[in-house]
Order: sequence, then C-alpha cells, then structure tokens
Amino acid sequence: MAIQLCLDVFGRINQDRFKDLLRTHHLPVSGTKLELKNRVLSAIENNCGTPGLSIEKFDKFIANEIAHGKNRTLFVSAFSHTVANQIKNLQYVKSCLLENKLPTENFNSLREQIDLDKDFVLLYLNIANNDQVVDKIEMCFAKGTTVELSNDDGENIVPQRQVEYVWVDVLPCEEKMIIKLWNRQGSYFEMMANAKLLYDEISSLVREIFSLVAKNILDTKNILYKMFKDLTETAEKPFRDKVLQLDSVIKSFADQCASELGLPNSENPINLPQRIARLLERASIQHDFYTYSKFSAGKRGVVDKIAFSDLTGANVHARSGDTHEGIAVTDIYFDIRETISELKSLDKLWVTWFNVIDDESDPEKIQIKVEVFKEHYIIHFLYNYKTKEGEELVLSNFKHYEGVLD
Repeated sequence: MAIQLCLDVFGRINQDRFKDLLRTHHLPVSGTKLELKNRVLSAIENNCGTPGLSIEKFDKFIANEIAHGKNRTLFVSAFSHTVANQIKNLQYVKSCLLENKLPTENFNSLREQIDLDKDFVLLYLNIANNDQVVDKIEMCFAKGTTVELSNDDGENIVPQRQVEYVWVDVLPCEEKMIIKLWNRQGSYFEMMANAKLLYDEISSLVREIFSLVAKNILDTKNILYKMFKDLTETAEKPFRDKVLQLDSVIKSFADQCASELGLPNSENPINLPQRIARLLERASIQHDFYTYSKFSAGKRGVVDKIAFSDLTGANVHARSGDTHEGIAVTDIYFDIRETISELKSLDKLWVTWFNVIDDESDPEKIQIKVEVFKEHYIIHFLYNYKTKEGEELVLSNFKHYEGVLD
C-alpha cells in the first residue's frame, strides 16, 4: 500500500525541512517542495537512503514539524504539586484517557487524511514514562475550520477549508502545561484573538481529561525582571568597566561643579558622580551598539523591548521606535531603570537569545516576545523558524531564571 501524506500536514512542513530530512539520509535535495515530498515517500517505500529512511522515522519527523515550525505561539500554564504527583502515575493517566473515551496507547495518525468536523480529534499521543513514572504527555488535537480569504485583488471572499493543529505537552515534573499553536495570517490582533480562542478550548479539554486546575502564574513577571536584569547587566558590563576607569576624574569634576553651584556636596541633593557615570555609559553604548548587541562568551541574549505597569497603574513601554536598534539606545529606558529595579516586575519582554550551534562567533538568533497573564504566559516566536532545539533553548533559559534569586 502506497504511503500517503495528507495535504493539511504537507502544507505545514517547510520545504527546507524536507531537504534536511533527505540530506540526513544522503538523498538528493533538489526540486520543488512537492518533488521533495514524493522523493521522501519513494525512499521509504523502496528502503532508500543511508541509513534507510523508514516510516517510523518519517512519522517522528512529521510529529516534530507539527509541534514546531514557523509562526508558533506557546501558551504556558501551571498546575498544583498535588495534581503533578497524580499524573506522574502511568495508570492514572491511562484511566483518565479511558474515562474520556480516548486511546490509552501511544499512536500517530498525523499523516492520514481525516474528516474533521467542528470538534477536536486526537491524532497523536505519546506518554513518555520511566518505570511507570510519567515524564511527559504529548498530544496533538486537530479540527477542520473554514477560513474566509480575499483573492489577489482583495475583493471577493473565498471560503477555504483549513485544519487547526494544536500540540500539547503536559509536564508533570515541571508542573506545567504547554499548548503550541500555529499562527494564522492576518493582523496581530486577529491572530491573537484566534489563538486565544483555540487555547481556551484545548486548555479546558485537557484540564478536564486530567483534572488539572489552573494555577496563578503572575510570579512569572518577576522571572521576566530577572531575565531583563541579568541580560542588560551582562551587555552593559564592558561599557561600565571602561567608565569605572574614569571614576576619579568624574568625582573631581562633580566636586568642582557642586562647589561652583553652591551645592552641599557632589552627592547631595543628587548623586552627581553616579549620574555622570551613567550618562557616559549611555553615550558609549549608543556610540558602539554593535558591541552591545553582539554575542560574546557568557552572554545568553539581549533585551530588545520591555513593558510594565508602574506604581500608579500606568503602562510604560521602552522600545526603540523606528530605529530598530534595541532598548539600550532609548532615552526612556535610562529614565525608568530605577523604577524597574523597585518593582522587580515586567508585563512583557522582547528578547533575542543566542543559540550557539557550531560557530560561537555566529550563533543563531532566536527572537521572542513574552507576555504574562493571570493563569498563563505566552511566548511568541518571532520571524525565524522555530526548531525543537530553539524551543528547548528558550524554555531552558526560563528554567534558569526561575532558579535565580533577586
């Protein structure tokens, strides 16, 4: 029987990813996306490639592509320690699935063309366990929808069938659930409204299956602050060290100015040496932003933008405007640094992470935006293709800062 790959899944897989799969098995990588797909299917049927490309490897490849890929948004929520202990038990997990009339054994039906109605259907299940102790529950749900798209002239609305694939990771050891969504085309607000609807639907479904109660997750705002503090201090350190070499010069200048102005001293009523040092540091960064933003040893990433609510409840944004040069060159950032240090809390954070793969001098850049809500936070992967390795890097950085003290 010929191996099939449904069009819905085919449309989700990037052409370069087909090439990567073929290249891994030493097979030709030229041609259109359709030709690459057909070459993969032919290689499986004829046991071609070195090593051989099997149906099991292909199914694993498809699952990885549905779970990751371009234009992805992650909704991360938490549940209690008590519930986490329950779902570490393999038999408990299977009993929950059975009670909800769902398969209890691992399976993968992602390749198959399935008639999907308005309700979500489970197409993938993988319960990873070690001696009956569950490490991770991976699930993929899908449902068919009709999306109205304009034609090339932007005039006529053309209804088009589309399948929504929603990937879910339940992580008992981390007491978290991650729901991964593919972003539709359209405006940011339309995309997020659709994502939120899908998240609410799948979150309710999975919580009902495993009796997961949503947990307040607002303390993530403090984790964003710790990210911001560490990343900015690391990026600023070379510039601060240079200014420190001028400490005596700055102090002498500030003392002279204070004396001529009739101030009590250079540190009263404001700390002039500190203000002058910060101003010089700021000028140095603006003069050499390339060094500030580039990768160096020990540098996890750089902060691009921030947003937070101040003590009055007003929303404050620090961003680069039209220059696209990052937060470090914005005036408002330097004006609000002290307020941020007092609050130790950020609502949103834009970060470029450095993912060192082969060449430390030119690491992959992973740009994300994080936004915190009461019972979940959202990680938007911006611009680049989200690989499994890239996702793991971002999530591992979150784990790192969860363990960092203020």
